[in-house]
Amino acid sequence: MQAATLQNNSQVAELFATAIDRMFRPIIRMFVGRVSCHYMLQMLRKIYIEEARRWIEKNADNAKVTKSKLALLTGLDTRTIDSVESASRTEEPLSASAFSAEAAVLERWVQDKDYHDEQGKPDRLAVFGRPRTFETLSKPLIGRAVTCNTVLDRLLEAGNVRVIDDDFVELVNPYFQPVGSSEALLFDVGSKSISRHARTVHYNIHTPEFEKRRLQRDRWSFQVPADQFDTARAELRSVIEQHILEVEGILERYENPELPSGGTLGVGWFFFE
Repeated sequence: MQAATLQNNSQVAELFATAIDRMFRPIIRMFVGRVSCHYMLQMLRKIYIEEARRWIEKNADNAKVTKSKLALLTGLDTRTIDSVESASRTEEPLSASAFSAEAAVLERWVQDKDYHDEQGKPDRLAVFGRPRTFETLSKPLIGRAVTCNTVLDRLLEAGNVRVIDDDFVELVNPYFQPVGSSEALLFDVGSKSISRHARTVHYNIHTPEFEKRRLQRDRWSFQVPADQFDTARAELRSVIEQHILEVEGILERYENPELPSGGTLGVGWFFFE
């Protein structure tokens, strides 16, 4: 692949827009239905400010970090930067309600005494009406554009509530779990793999000398017949598994357990279609 020649600002903008869409879309697809866009944007602002601060300290002639420099790099106003950084300094343990409206509704049901029975437990509620219903429980937490029926359907699908006689709703499980235990493991392992790959791309972008860049290669074909995918996958897996064993052997030869600390060196493998 030849290096792109950028001749004007429009081409630069198109390059970044395409790259952002290409990288972020599959990541966002993994989180839709699990994490709210609001929480994702909060995290993005926080991380962007942290990375802008790091960039100034590393690259600016005058490494002093100012709000003006942060505002220029992030495109955020200084009040927003102050607010985000202040929240980060006083960050409390993360609760599920922070990233999911469904979890927020369940959390309020468990904690708000106005929605408890005489024994102090979450009470059975009428779905609609006032002053003490599932509608009034959920409405302050889900926004104007979302109906309580939408939230109720999600909680029914997740097994958190059950509807009685079409008019009442009862809490079954107060813990909204948008991922199962096996999915949680895949999120953990997968996010680490994506992070490592992204760090390699970042390193190569900032390393002008080609021979000093880290190895990064993909190989693929657009012409594998659908009825031969399983056979091709099995053959590729066999080759890669053998390669993994060879790489492990090399790394083991270079490891020195007597050193107090050392650098990290690794290789990653994955299929894509």
